[in-house]
Parts: sequence; structure tokens; C-alpha cells
Amino acid sequence: MNSVRYTLGPLLTDARSSARSKCPRIRTKTIRIESVSFTRNPWLDITEADYVGHMSSPEVDQRRVLNGLFREVLQNHHPKAVLVVGCSTGNGFEHVDPDVTGRVTALEINPIFVRRVEERFSSSGFELDVRCADVATASLELDAFDLIHAALIFEYVDWLEILPRLIASVRGGGAQ
Repeated sequence: MNSVRYTLGPLLTDARSSARSKCPRIRTKTIRIESVSFTRNPWLDITEADYVGHMSSPEVDQRRVLNGLFREVLQNHHPKAVLVVGCSTGNGFEHVDPDVTGRVTALEINPIFVRRVEERFSSSGFELDVRCADVATASLELDAFDLIHAALIFEYVDWLEILPRLIASVRGGGAQ
């Protein structure tokens, strides 16, 4: 385990020590921090080909399933405004009916995926707001969405922290 030593100082000692010598005594304090690490988010390094290939593979087959789930929720609930958290490359966005859903806001941490969504759906007839952001720190409008679609996201985030923020961004009653 790596450790790092930092020295804090100068710090003044208490008033009794200072009074004896007529000038403040200066001391330093050393603290030890064990194993400081900053981990790069692995989602930033995944290529579109790797992601789509994995999710579409017969062994995983989640791309097709997620596409169908998004289509179903759109058809069953007719939201006017949707927030898609972890939108990847826009899987299922082709099912958004601009006559029903006028606005789609999409959050994605991978900038390559964000560009792909913009390329594929920028002229789809609905307002598209794609944000390259981490859901943990993203700015979310209050009471702004009828539906939040967050497939395969909660296992990668602190959902106890994020869920209240997401709930606050749903309009009263949500989509019916």
C-alpha cells in the first residue's frame, strides 16, 4: 500500500507557550494518508464498436432487449419530455414519436457516444439535448420530465444519492 506524507505548517502552539517566549512558537504537524488513488471512469475508454458489439452479441443480447423496453415504455406512457440516463449511442431513440414526445434529454458520460447520438438523431423531429455528463454531478431541471429511462445505470453509481435527484426532476404524476 502506498502512503503519502504531507506536512502542514506552520501552526502556532497554544497561548501559554507563546507568552513565555514573547513570540509565537511555530511547529509543524505531519499527517499520513494511506493509499490515495484517483480512478479514471472505465466508461470513458469504451469504444462504440466494443460496446455495441458486446451488447449485441448472442451471449449478452441486451441491446435488442433494451431497445424493445424503451419502445414499449414510450408507446405505453406517451411522455412529452423524456430524460434518458446513460443513453449510450441512442439505442431506442428511433422509437421516439415527435408528435408525442417533443423533448428528449440524454445524459452520457462517454463523449464518443454523445457525438454518435447527436449525429444519428439531431434531425429526428424532436428537441434533442444531449449532455456529456456524469449523472452523479449533472445539473437536472426540477419538475421537467414525464419519464426517466435509466437502463443498466444503477449498478454503476451511488443510487441512494442519485435517485432522489432523478425523482425531483419528474413532473408531478409523471407520464400516465
